[in-house]
Order: sequence, then C-alpha cells, then structure tokens
Amino acid sequence: AEELFVEANVNPLLHGYDPVNGDSYYRAILQNLFFATLNTEIHRRGFSKASNTTHRDTSRYRYANEIADPDSLLQLFARTPFINGGLFDCLNSYEASNQGGYRIDCFSDNPNQRKDYSIPNRLFFDDQGLLTLFNRYKFTVEENTPTEQEVALDPELLGKVFENLLAAYNPETRSTARKQTGSYYTPRPVVDFMVDEALTAAIAARCPPMDGDMDFWQARLRGLLDYAVAFDDELFEEHERLGIVRAIAHLTVLDPAVGSGAFPMGVLHKLTLALRRLDQDNTRWEQVQKELAMQRADLAFDTQDQQARSAQLTEISDTFGRYRDSDFGRKLYLIQNSIFGVDIQTIATQIAKLRFFISLAIEQEPDPDADADNYGIKPLPNLETRFVAANTLLALHKQQMTLVSDSVTQLQQELNTNRERYFHATTRHKKLACKEKDKELRDDLAAELEQGDMPAADADKIAHWDPYDQNASADWFHPAYMFGVKEGFDVVIGNPPYKQVRKGVHAASYFPYAEGKDRGKQNLYKLFVEQSYNLCKKHGLATLIVQSSLLCDLSSAATRQLLLDHTQLKHIIEFPERARTRAAQVFTSVTQGICIYQFTKALPNDEPIQISVGNDAHSIAQLRFAAITKNAILALYPELRCLPHIRAGSVSILEKIAADTSIKPLGQYAASIIQGDLNLTTHSARFSRSPSPVRLLRGRHVTRFLVRYDDATEYCEEGFMTDRVNANRHDIFLISQQVMNALAPRRLNFVLTENPPTKLLWGNSVNKLLLKNQVDSRTFLALLNSKFMDWFFRITSTNNHVQGYELRQLPIPAMSDEDRKELDNLATQILAAKDADPAADTNELEAQVDRLVYAIYGLTAEEIALLEG
Repeated sequence: AEELFVEANVNPLLHGYDPVNGDSYYRAILQNLFFATLNTEIHRRGFSKASNTTHRDTSRYRYANEIADPDSLLQLFARTPFINGGLFDCLNSYEASNQGGYRIDCFSDNPNQRKDYSIPNRLFFDDQGLLTLFNRYKFTVEENTPTEQEVALDPELLGKVFENLLAAYNPETRSTARKQTGSYYTPRPVVDFMVDEALTAAIAARCPPMDGDMDFWQARLRGLLDYAVAFDDELFEEHERLGIVRAIAHLTVLDPAVGSGAFPMGVLHKLTLALRRLDQDNTRWEQVQKELAMQRADLAFDTQDQQARSAQLTEISDTFGRYRDSDFGRKLYLIQNSIFGVDIQTIATQIAKLRFFISLAIEQEPDPDADADNYGIKPLPNLETRFVAANTLLALHKQQMTLVSDSVTQLQQELNTNRERYFHATTRHKKLACKEKDKELRDDLAAELEQGDMPAADADKIAHWDPYDQNASADWFHPAYMFGVKEGFDVVIGNPPYKQVRKGVHAASYFPYAEGKDRGKQNLYKLFVEQSYNLCKKHGLATLIVQSSLLCDLSSAATRQLLLDHTQLKHIIEFPERARTRAAQVFTSVTQGICIYQFTKALPNDEPIQISVGNDAHSIAQLRFAAITKNAILALYPELRCLPHIRAGSVSILEKIAADTSIKPLGQYAASIIQGDLNLTTHSARFSRSPSPVRLLRGRHVTRFLVRYDDATEYCEEGFMTDRVNANRHDIFLISQQVMNALAPRRLNFVLTENPPTKLLWGNSVNKLLLKNQVDSRTFLALLNSKFMDWFFRITSTNNHVQGYELRQLPIPAMSDEDRKELDNLATQILAAKDADPAADTNELEAQVDRLVYAIYGLTAEEIALLEG
C-alpha cells in the first residue's frame, strides 16, 4: 500500500509521531510490513501476545503500544499479499538468547532486545531522507534489456549500490571493503556478451545440429538469444524446438563469485527469452518439467509412493494452468533447476536473491477480488538452496565425498529431496518442517561419513552447515552437497575478485597449478581460473573476467599451462587499463587491464585460439579476433606459454617465427641476463652525491644507443662491489631500462657499455645482458633496438617493467655474415654520431636498421605496415 510510504498518512497511525527525534516508523510500520505481513499468510496474521510463545514468533505483529489506529493500519496490511521467498524473513532466531539464540533484526516488544537500536524517522522523510530521495526518481521493477532505453531505474541499480558499499572507506581499518574483497560490479554489456557466448556454446553442446554444421547452428542460436533480432517462427523445426527446450531444462549454470547476481540474472533473462520464442504457450516447457519431476521422484528414496509423485506433477500443472502465457513458469523452473550462485559475502547472496524475487514477482498480476486466495498471487519460492554464502575456493579435507555406502547415498538423496521440497514450500509451517528435517538428515549424514574415511572436522562442518541461516558464510564449498550437482556444471561464469593473497593458504593438492607451480605472488583470480576448471563437467564451459596478467606474466605461466594443455581454449578478449576515452572504459573503478577467457573442459584440439586485444565498451559489440594455434604458442614461448597481444593480420608474422627452426631465443646467446648491480633501496646507504671514483647509473641514464654518463651525479663507496665495478669496466654489456612505461613509444632501449669513461655500478632499474660471444655486441645492439624487436616484446608485456625472463624469449634469427656485418656497421655509425653529439639525428640510420631486420625475418610490405601502424 503506497499510503505506508507517505508521511502525512503515517502520522495519524502512530502514537505521538515525532518526525525529527522519533523512531517508530521503522519499527511499527516497516518491520511489521516486512516480517509479519509480506512474510506471513493472510489468515495467520495477528499481534503477538507477550504472555506466551508467540513473542518469539516473528510472523506476528509487534509494537501495539506505538500504534494509534490499529484497525486502519491492519486494513492497509490486509491489502498486501503473502510474498514468501525468504526475502522478508526476520533474521532473529526462534530460540531465546539464553538458549543460544540471536537477535539480528531486533523485532521484539521487549525493549532490552532492541537496546541501542534506533532508526530515526527523519532518515526516511526529511529533505535528505531515503523515501524523499526515492520520490525524485522513476523506478521500474523490471530489469531493462540491452535494446531498451533506460527511462527508469531498474533492479540492476542494486548491483551498483553493492559496488558503492564495497568502495565505502572505513576509517577504522583505513581501507575499503573492495580492497579487502577485490570485488567489482560487472557492466551490463560485458555480462550480455559473456552470457550470449556461454549459452550459445552450452546449448549447442547439449543439442547439436542434425546436419553437423555447427557454425550455422550457433549463428541461429545467437539470433534466438538476441533481443535486437526479430524472431522468425520458421527459423526452427519442431524437433529442433523441443531439442533446445530440453537442452535448456538440463543446463546447470554456476557463478562462483555471484556478487549482486549480474551473471545469473543475465542467464535467466536470455533463457526466458529463448523459451518464450520457442514455446509461446509453455506446452513443451511444461512437458519437460514433468519429465524432470518424475526423474527426481525415481531417484528419491522417500518419494516412491504415488501420492508424492502426484503432488509434484500437480504443482507443475497448477503453475502452468495459472501462468500459461506468462514468463512465471519459465523463470520459476529455470531458477529451480539451472541457476546457482556462491559468494563469500552474505550481503551479496541476499542482493542476488532480491533481484530474482523481483524478477518472479513482476510476472504476476494481483486480483483485488481474490483476497481469500492471496489476491491471486502465487507465493515466491525459497532461494536459500540456490544462492549460498560460502568460500568457493576452500574445500573439505576430502573434497570428493565418496559414496562408500548405501546409507550415505540414501541420506544425501534425502537431503536433496528435502531441499527441493523447501524450494517450493509456501507456508511458514512447511518451511519450518523442512528446516527441522534438514538438521536431522545432516546429523545422520555426518555420523555416517565419520564412520567411513571422512575426518571428524569435515563431518562436523557438514552437520553444522545450515543453508537457511542467512547470517552465516561457510568456510568451504562442495557443489554436490550444497546444490546436489554431482557431475559438475555446464557453465561456470562470473567476475571473481582480484586480490593478492598469501601463497599456501589454499591446498596445492587441490590447486596444483596456481598454488603448486605458479611462481611469484598469489592472486585470487588464478585460483578461480583453476576452480572454474574443477567445477565444470566434462565438456562443460567456463568463462570468467580476470586480470590481463593471465596472458603473459611469469607468475601465471602454470595457469596458462593448465588452459593450454587441458582445455580447448576458445577465446581471450583483452581490455587495457585505460580506454581511449572515459566513456569507453569498461570498468571505471578497475585500475588494471582485464581479460575474458572462455574454454571447454576437454583435451585440446586443432582449433586455433581466438585473441582480441585493445578493446573497450564500444568495440565489445564488434570484436576483431586474431587466431593462433597452440603449437605456435609453444614454439614461440616454450617456457612461458604466453597468449600474445596480437591484432588481426599480425599472426602471420608469429607463424613465420614459429615455423623457422633456425630462430632461437635470446637466452641461448646470453651468458647472463640480470638486473643491475645494486638494489637502489636496500643499498641506498652505500651511495651519495659525494664524489668518488665510482659513479652510480640508473635507468634514466639509458636512452637508445646512448648512455648519459655526464648526467650521473651520484657516487658509490670506493671498494664496494669491486668485482662488479671491474666487470663493468672490461666486459661489453648491453644495458636496457628495466622500468619503462607500458604506453611509451618505445619499450626497448638498449645501450652498449664498451670502454666506459668512468668506473661505474648500475642500479637495479636496468637489465644487464652479457653475450657469450661479445664480438656480436654491436650486431645485437642494432637488432634489439629495432622496431621489430620492440613490437615482439610489446605483445607479451603486461606491465611497466622490462623483465629478464621477457628478454630471454626474444627471437634471434640465424643471420648471414653479411647481415651481421651490416647491422654492426650501422650500430657503429649510430654510436659514433651519438658520441660526437648526444643530440645527433640518427633516424635515417635507425630506419636502415629496421628495414634490414624486416628483411632478415622475411616480413612482407603488408606485415611491415601493420607492425608500424
């Protein structure tokens, strides 16, 4: 009733309503509306009696002493249907505080139970109040599709609110919740793209084309899922329609870091659209749902009787009988059977459930004359067993709960059946009965498992995991136990957190690539990449948004090994840290490059990997891909297995290098590639501006072909690192800057330290390359300073550093003596010109180097133009 949100109407309903200092509105109006009206069947509503057990029954009205006109207020409440769904559950426990219970919402007539708990009326109604603010905007409860003009704020706003809550600064911890969790909200265009691609592939896998033309079949499926494409009823034959409907009914989709539910909502919308187009009157969908119900009944140990089977089928018939031409039945059974979410944050799962409740609620039209039948509204399902708060990355000690006995199998199945029954429970009595049964079965299952080979601690976790406790988050995750999904999911999709964590927190035996093999710092995204593989069923599909360091960084090499050796990696789509304009920025609050990957859980085949780089919010609608094979990647980057930043048309350059067995990595020509001599931080006490015979040189003293010795005004203690000083005097080192902005025009800048004019030490802001054959130093100086080598370096560089491991994989061709001499000669001329005048223009000589290098690698005019473009 809208009257409940207008202060002028609320005032006469409450005793002594005080708009400034009072706090009765939240308690007497909102709490009674949420907990005892929307969450309670109409015929069971009434006031609590403090003298009996109803004072702990949160389905009863409270605060009678604060209500001036109970009859008027109850009349307004009476016009409100019972919603159910757990959305308006009071989070207080039924047990008393002295019995181990708790009070979260403080919904109580006992003043001691709501001590220090006050929400002033002014927070709702003054000039800056919440309801005053809401009245300034137009809201819609239906989420917009990508093709609709956003003329009102829709429930997607909840996701943005969630992101802003995470970004709020906490002065006590001196950080934000986002910094602690690494969570970011995913923009709608990205969600839509990922959902479309994932569902197209997943449906095609479950329902392949009869003629074998997979490309054309997937194109038709994309059109089916596209709001902007007008649907043609003749596009699919009858057998194809039923096949797709069956495929959709059997899909299982998991978001392992669900956040506010953006991806599950995207899946729900697209699958609903497909079903609406294929099956306008829901006849096929109803038929398939009855088949699934019968299958569940056959598996369940406690539903072998005909009465239980009939009840399930009657429930389905009633749903479609009431909502034959509606999306309600489509959404209801998609939510029941296909869509699941996990998040470590309880608030995230609550927001996700809220969006799903709203999505179901809008499919029903209330009938004001049907008050005896809840105004024609079907109570919403309970989603506690579809969106759970748990740590997706932590497993039980024995993750695979081996079904070692018939009794364990039976108990697990009974649990699954009971939770399915709870999903549809529409009265408080039925819900409480299911919760009590769940507790009994969990205890029995824990006892059986402990008698087997499961550690007692894990058995205890199973016994105490209560899916109906909306305040708790489990420190473990098990899809078979929590969701009843035993074989893995058809689709794992989402945007997991990006956050560095201490290595070794997660078991190396469970994450052998991320924890056991990957070097460097650990990041949650790598664990989620590996977990997405673990959670997929055979031939299932995974697509996540992660940091773009996945592509090439040394620290992710083992994770790439997993992707390349054990999956069919379909595509990688990269978005750089900064877009060309702010409006084109995909993630406005993310401070690093990101990428989207998609793979199928199957052994690699001969299909090339599609790579698209340099994208933004505009280009995601028209992606351009470059295709490269796994064999080419292994030939180019045998140790690091990089996924290069290649653009369409440039793959042929890499294929030439990969096919030329005479090309070897720079590491094979180097005696050493190390950072500079001293650490500029830990050795800072050993240098100063007091003159000494030994100068300190840094990365800033290096420009291409020129060392700026005269600019070095810092000195090192004489006698410090004497061996290094002598080596720098007598060996011929190729020096490069170790720190170089990723957006700089040239990333590789090499100089030669041949007969330096002073004793010197290099800081660790440079790399020192010593060749095995120092006679080739000038030849390599020219080669490494070429545009071609800079291009090759850039396509695998993801940060502002030039690392030694990156230099080691630079491709060095088997040059003829004539080419070696020519490069040596050009380098000599450039060095002479720079020595005579540091500002000398050597562009033409460097252009000659570039032309010669292009010829050595066999590049065509088109390839050169693309490389220099």
